[in-house]
Amino acid sequence: MKQKMGLFVFKSAEMDKKVNALLPVVETAAVLIVRDGAILVVLNDRWGAFTLPMTKRRSWAAPNVKDTGERVEEWEDAAVRVAAD
Repeated sequence: MKQKMGLFVFKSAEMDKKVNALLPVVETAAVLIVRDGAILVVLNDRWGAFTLPMTKRRSWAAPNVKDTGERVEEWEDAAVRVAAD
């Protein structure tokens, strides 16, 4: 079986400015898994509908690091986490 993984970002810098002026940015990873012509979907109880697996990127402060910088989950890690859930 041949496996492929790709990361696609659908946005432009101009769109970022317009959207950020109106709404806060929430970085979300959505996963599209197709196998034998079937698409993986999950039931989203809050929406009452089927959706693609999706999640927000997690962030945290690393307790053992001297700087106070926030750590952010890699896109691929978020996608794999939500697909495996």
